[in-house]
Amino acid sequence: MPTVVTNIAIVRLRSQLKVELGKFYDIRRFTSNLDTFGFNKQISINRILLVHDEAVIKIGSPWLSNAVVKGRLLHSCSKKKKGKYGQTCS
Repeated sequence: MPTVVTNIAIVRLRSQLKVELGKFYDIRRFTSNLDTFGFNKQISINRILLVHDEAVIKIGSPWLSNAVVKGRLLHSCSKKKKGKYGQTCS
């Protein structure tokens, strides 16, 4: 039987977000100053609520100490766009 590796974390940005290893996510209003970060930059998120790594589940109260989720900021969609039903999204 093949081994299934599950790497899931729940992080806190403006809201809670479930992230998985190797996936891409659209995060609205991640930062207000993209000039500081730039594009294609590595980021680290240290507000980790839960980590599920194979058979081990760790839950923080409220955050896990010494836990970091690393990712990359690929691009921005900071311009206001018209969404469905006339809503604007930024």
